[in-house]
Amino acid sequence: MSMGKSYLTTMSLLIFHQIDAAYWQEWNLFNLPGGVEGYLLFNIIVIPIILIGYTNVIRSTSSL
Repeated sequence: MSMGKSYLTTMSLLIFHQIDAAYWQEWNLFNLPGGVEGYLLFNIIVIPIILIGYTNVIRSTSSL
């Protein structure tokens, strides 16, 4: 499996997990600080970084 396909698979599974976590309200389940707002802030920060990483893998670069 190529690096691009591997990253795409991992990225997709992570995003699907985050959607599932929102459905089950994991911030309540694990008593995470910030509640739903903290969860959304985390995803707003992390998901673009993951997408930038995928772009770098496809372009075969290592810069952010």
